[in-house]
Amino acid sequence: MRTRLGMLIALLLVALMMVANTPVVAAPAPEAASALTYLRALQNADGGYPGFSGPASDPSVSADAALAFISSGISPGDVKKGDSSLLEYLHTSAAGLKTGPAAKYLLVAANIGEDATSFGGADLTSLSLADKNADGIYGGSYFTHALVILAHALAQSPDAAKELDNGVLLRAQQVDGGWGFDAKGTSDTNTTAIVVQALVASGQGGDATTRGMAYMEGTLQPSNLYPFDGKSGDGDANSTASVLQAKIAARANPDEITRTRAALITLQNPSGAFAFQKATPDDNLLATIQGIPAINGRAFPAIRQD
Repeated sequence: MRTRLGMLIALLLVALMMVANTPVVAAPAPEAASALTYLRALQNADGGYPGFSGPASDPSVSADAALAFISSGISPGDVKKGDSSLLEYLHTSAAGLKTGPAAKYLLVAANIGEDATSFGGADLTSLSLADKNADGIYGGSYFTHALVILAHALAQSPDAAKELDNGVLLRAQQVDGGWGFDAKGTSDTNTTAIVVQALVASGQGGDATTRGMAYMEGTLQPSNLYPFDGKSGDGDANSTASVLQAKIAARANPDEITRTRAALITLQNPSGAFAFQKATPDDNLLATIQGIPAINGRAFPAIRQD
């Protein structure tokens, strides 16, 4: 009797140890789960997602969609249309990518643990660094440069990303605290939000990120939504999602994060999709893709749930 009891206790302990060592994947937020249902229905037959130029799959948008699924604990390899998966599309379209899409693909690879130097036969590390101008800016814009820094902060290390940046982002901050898309652009919330995340990821947070957050807060609308910039009128889903991710990365006041998340959800339609603005209430694929990581409470670069 004692022997049987001892065996039962031993088996129970083993079972408890197995449970304790099993990774717990958080379920996506309910609003994100609804958005994912909408997103799955729009997947193309080749596994990718359409972009601005028509129904054909677009690498940049498809990478954004993959990041949305990853933020929800879903592998892009499990996102399928027929026999074609989103991950397969990314693999087959990786060769010859330009800087911005290559940085996004690098983010995908780093989040799912794939070898970035041989992703679908392409070296994403090299592709993301191939276009660097005389001012040290990757991809010709501060927005794309920030994407590169984010990707390398995760794929390599924060120190490596800081070295690659070489002070570019700190020097580019404008008097109002924000960042413009490129050297000719005035401050906007979308670029400022991605730069804030890049600075935090590369260990360069501090006064610059504080000023960047203050700039974005200065654009806040009565609806609690954020616009593209201070001149764009009422806020939109893409900008609000970007600001929300920056707040998450910068560890803003939890009440601010809650307020911004609640405002973003006001743009979600019954279909699960997000509208771009209240004035344009139709389902919007790009707004939905961008909104999902933010609704899940995930900031770049490490957005996987594990």
